[in-house]
Amino acid sequence: MVLALGLRGHGYPVTVAADREADAVRSGRLISNQCVFHPALVRERVLGINSWDDKAPPIRRVAFAADSEPGQRRPGMSWQATLDHPAQSVDQRVRVSDWMAELVRRGGEIRHRRVTPDDLDEYAREFDLVLTRSACCPRVRECWRWATRR
Repeated sequence: MVLALGLRGHGYPVTVAADREADAVRSGRLISNQCVFHPALVRERVLGINSWDDKAPPIRRVAFAADSEPGQRRPGMSWQATLDHPAQSVDQRVRVSDWMAELVRRGGEIRHRRVTPDDLDEYAREFDLVLTRSACCPRVRECWRWATRR
């Protein structure tokens, strides 16, 4: 969605195929890690799509601990670090669903359907550029073979 919003911000027509609507994303299962670090936050601010600076408290330190063998009192491995720039933690479901709504508000289009490798030829005829995320494409190798035929 960040790429789509960035392209739209530069005046390009953008169509995104998504298998879920924004409300379904917002109320669905967790998407990924919730911590967003400085480089991504800068990019979002430049694009005008970071709506959480005044809502999400800054994260200045991170820590990690991995479980140890049963009966051990200390973690098997642990570390902590101070960040050079604050990070943020905002539920990715909220971020992505808000970005979907923002793309439409900015004149982009969202088509609600699951994309398969069979759909790619149709999209290639309709659009100048077709991008797919491997996580979205259940048959990644077929998508790669399709792309390399071009």
